[in-house]
Amino acid sequence: MPKDEEDAQMRAQLALMELEQVEVDETGQIVDKQYEAHRLGVAGLTWRQIAKRLGYNNEAAAHRAVTTYLQSAAVLLSNQKKEEALNLSLTRLETLMHQHWQSALLGDDKAAGVVLKCITEINKILGLYEVKESSTVERFVVIQREAGSYEEQLKQIALAKQEPIALGSSSESITEENGS
Repeated sequence: MPKDEEDAQMRAQLALMELEQVEVDETGQIVDKQYEAHRLGVAGLTWRQIAKRLGYNNEAAAHRAVTTYLQSAAVLLSNQKKEEALNLSLTRLETLMHQHWQSALLGDDKAAGVVLKCITEINKILGLYEVKESSTVERFVVIQREAGSYEEQLKQIALAKQEPIALGSSSESITEENGS
């Protein structure tokens, strides 16, 4: 028997052995029918055979199951690949930064530039430059105190619940600064 035929038979036997290894839950139901449909398709079964074996209504339902499985796997794989690429980039940047760190501390301007660029890129990857919007705004009110008007100005600010405005005579004022 030629080598190619032996290899083909061996692959077919392995595929058949894998087909018998279906994961089932405690009730005897197949755990992941979409994955199993994919596995059966890879092993060479027709859509009709897959549908019959796994209990799908028809060939189209088996085909949709495999398509859904492949789309989900692609998204998962894509996210894993992104995470791996980010981790690889972080490792490279940290290695480069560490190689230039001592020189930068000793006053080497080029090394210091490399270190700062590495830190910037690491911070970007980690999302440290993303501004998170807050629903609260910090405000600071500065009131110049003159006898008798201090308490009155505070009461008016508390009652108004609006932007503070100048109160009293020209020597009395309220200024506002946003803390953002």
